[in-house]
Amino acid sequence: MDQTQPATRVSALDSSGDPGVALFRLIRHWARRAPQRSAMVATGSAKDVPRILVIDAVATAHEHAEFVDVTAVARALGIDHSGASRMVSDAVQAGLLTRSTAAHDTRHAALLLTEQGEALVTAAREWQNTVFDEFTHDWSVKDRAEFARLLVRFCAAATAH
Repeated sequence: MDQTQPATRVSALDSSGDPGVALFRLIRHWARRAPQRSAMVATGSAKDVPRILVIDAVATAHEHAEFVDVTAVARALGIDHSGASRMVSDAVQAGLLTRSTAAHDTRHAALLLTEQGEALVTAAREWQNTVFDEFTHDWSVKDRAEFARLLVRFCAAATAH
Protein backbone atom coordinates (compact mmCIF):
# COMPACT_ATOMS: atom_id res chain seq x y z
CA MET A 1 0.00 0.00 0.00
CA ASP A 2 1.30 3.42 -0.94
CA GLN A 3 1.71 5.43 2.26
CA THR A 4 1.73 8.73 0.39
CA GLN A 5 -1.85 8.27 -0.76
CA PRO A 6 -3.55 9.54 2.43
CA ALA A 7 -1.34 12.63 2.38
CA THR A 8 -2.21 13.19 -1.28
CA ARG A 9 -5.89 12.82 -0.51
CA VAL A 10 -5.64 15.32 2.34
CA SER A 11 -3.67 17.80 0.26
CA ALA A 12 -6.22 17.45 -2.55
CA LEU A 13 -8.83 18.57 -0.03
CA ASP A 14 -6.70 21.50 1.09
CA SER A 15 -8.28 24.32 -0.83
CA SER A 16 -6.90 27.21 1.22
CA GLY A 17 -5.19 28.67 -1.85
CA ASP A 18 -8.15 28.36 -4.20
CA PRO A 19 -9.68 31.78 -4.90
CA GLY A 20 -13.14 30.40 -5.71
CA VAL A 21 -13.26 28.41 -2.49
CA ALA A 22 -12.00 31.42 -0.53
CA LEU A 23 -14.67 33.60 -2.11
CA PHE A 24 -17.49 31.26 -1.07
CA ARG A 25 -16.07 30.88 2.43
CA LEU A 26 -16.14 34.65 2.68
CA ILE A 27 -19.71 34.80 1.37
CA ARG A 28 -20.86 32.17 3.88
CA HIS A 29 -19.06 33.98 6.68
CA TRP A 30 -20.57 37.39 5.93
CA ALA A 31 -23.99 36.39 4.57
CA ARG A 32 -25.67 36.74 7.94
CA ARG A 33 -23.03 38.51 9.99
CA ALA A 34 -22.57 41.63 7.87
CA PRO A 35 -26.21 42.72 7.62
CA GLN A 36 -26.80 42.02 11.32
CA ARG A 37 -23.66 43.86 12.41
CA SER A 38 -24.44 46.72 10.07
CA ALA A 39 -27.93 47.01 11.53
CA MET A 40 -26.63 46.86 15.09
CA VAL A 41 -24.12 49.63 14.44
CA ALA A 42 -26.53 51.82 12.46
CA THR A 43 -29.76 51.34 14.45
CA GLY A 44 -28.96 49.29 17.54
CA SER A 45 -31.23 46.46 16.41
CA ALA A 46 -30.55 43.41 14.26
CA LYS A 47 -34.26 43.45 13.44
CA ASP A 48 -33.58 46.31 11.01
CA VAL A 49 -31.68 44.06 8.57
CA PRO A 50 -34.53 43.87 6.01
CA ARG A 51 -34.89 47.64 6.09
CA ILE A 52 -31.18 48.16 5.50
CA LEU A 53 -31.22 45.64 2.66
CA VAL A 54 -34.13 47.47 1.00
CA ILE A 55 -32.76 50.98 1.35
CA ASP A 56 -29.31 49.88 0.20
CA ALA A 57 -30.93 48.26 -2.84
CA VAL A 58 -32.82 51.48 -3.57
CA ALA A 59 -29.70 53.62 -3.10
CA THR A 60 -27.64 51.33 -5.34
CA ALA A 61 -30.35 51.19 -8.00
CA HIS A 62 -30.51 55.00 -8.04
CA GLU A 63 -26.78 55.04 -8.82
CA HIS A 64 -27.61 53.26 -12.09
CA ALA A 65 -31.10 54.49 -12.96
CA GLU A 66 -33.34 57.46 -12.31
CA PHE A 67 -36.41 55.31 -11.70
CA VAL A 68 -36.49 52.66 -8.97
CA ASP A 69 -39.56 50.60 -8.12
CA VAL A 70 -40.42 47.43 -6.20
CA THR A 71 -39.42 45.31 -9.20
CA ALA A 72 -35.91 46.78 -9.09
CA VAL A 73 -35.71 46.03 -5.37
CA ALA A 74 -36.89 42.44 -5.92
CA ARG A 75 -34.28 41.97 -8.63
CA ALA A 76 -31.50 43.48 -6.51
CA LEU A 77 -32.35 41.29 -3.50
CA GLY A 78 -33.04 38.16 -5.53
CA ILE A 79 -36.52 37.71 -4.07
CA ASP A 80 -40.03 37.60 -5.47
CA HIS A 81 -42.06 40.74 -6.09
CA SER A 82 -44.51 40.15 -3.23
CA GLY A 83 -41.68 39.73 -0.71
CA ALA A 84 -40.00 42.88 -1.95
CA SER A 85 -43.31 44.72 -1.81
CA ARG A 86 -43.77 43.80 1.86
CA MET A 87 -40.22 44.87 2.67
CA VAL A 88 -40.65 48.16 0.81
CA SER A 89 -43.96 48.83 2.61
CA ASP A 90 -42.22 48.27 5.95
CA ALA A 91 -39.42 50.68 4.99
CA VAL A 92 -42.02 53.26 3.92
CA GLN A 93 -43.88 52.87 7.24
CA ALA A 94 -40.55 53.25 9.08
CA GLY A 95 -39.97 56.56 7.30
CA LEU A 96 -36.95 55.37 5.30
CA LEU A 97 -38.55 55.49 1.84
CA THR A 98 -41.29 57.40 0.09
CA ARG A 99 -43.46 56.19 -2.76
CA SER A 100 -44.53 58.55 -5.48
CA THR A 101 -46.19 58.06 -8.83
CA ALA A 102 -43.69 57.46 -11.59
CA ALA A 103 -43.64 60.26 -14.11
CA HIS A 104 -43.33 57.90 -17.08
CA ASP A 105 -46.07 55.47 -16.00
CA THR A 106 -48.65 56.20 -13.29
CA ARG A 107 -49.16 52.48 -12.70
CA HIS A 108 -45.71 52.31 -11.09
CA ALA A 109 -44.58 53.74 -7.76
CA ALA A 110 -41.15 55.35 -7.74
CA LEU A 111 -39.15 54.78 -4.56
CA LEU A 112 -37.03 57.51 -3.04
CA LEU A 113 -34.94 57.56 0.12
CA THR A 114 -36.00 59.97 2.84
CA GLU A 115 -33.40 61.91 4.82
CA GLN A 116 -33.66 59.22 7.49
CA GLY A 117 -33.13 56.53 4.83
CA GLU A 118 -30.13 58.35 3.40
CA ALA A 119 -28.63 58.65 6.89
CA LEU A 120 -29.11 54.93 7.48
CA VAL A 121 -27.50 54.04 4.12
CA THR A 122 -24.60 56.35 4.97
CA ALA A 123 -24.15 54.75 8.40
CA ALA A 124 -24.26 51.22 6.96
CA ARG A 125 -21.73 52.07 4.24
CA GLU A 126 -19.42 53.80 6.71
CA TRP A 127 -19.45 50.63 8.81
CA GLN A 128 -18.72 48.52 5.71
CA ASN A 129 -15.73 50.70 4.86
CA THR A 130 -14.54 50.54 8.47
CA VAL A 131 -14.58 46.73 8.28
CA PHE A 132 -12.53 46.84 5.07
CA ASP A 133 -10.06 49.20 6.77
CA GLU A 134 -9.82 46.95 9.84
CA PHE A 135 -9.09 43.80 7.81
CA THR A 136 -6.49 45.51 5.63
CA HIS A 137 -4.93 47.87 8.20
CA ASP A 138 -1.55 46.13 8.10
CA TRP A 139 -1.39 45.97 4.29
CA SER A 140 0.70 48.38 2.29
CA VAL A 141 -1.08 51.36 0.77
CA LYS A 142 -0.35 49.90 -2.67
CA ASP A 143 -1.83 46.49 -1.76
CA ARG A 144 -4.94 48.07 -0.22
CA ALA A 145 -5.53 50.24 -3.26
CA GLU A 146 -4.98 47.36 -5.70
CA PHE A 147 -7.20 44.97 -3.75
CA ALA A 148 -9.93 47.63 -3.46
CA ARG A 149 -9.76 48.30 -7.20
CA LEU A 150 -9.91 44.60 -8.08
CA LEU A 151 -12.66 43.88 -5.53
CA VAL A 152 -14.85 46.66 -6.93
CA ARG A 153 -14.17 45.40 -10.45
CA PHE A 154 -14.98 41.81 -9.44
CA CYS A 155 -18.22 42.84 -7.72
CA ALA A 156 -19.30 44.88 -10.73
CA ALA A 157 -18.79 41.85 -12.97
CA ALA A 158 -20.53 39.53 -10.51
CA THR A 159 -23.58 41.75 -10.16
CA ALA A 160 -23.91 42.85 -13.79
CA HIS A 161 -27.38 42.15 -15.16
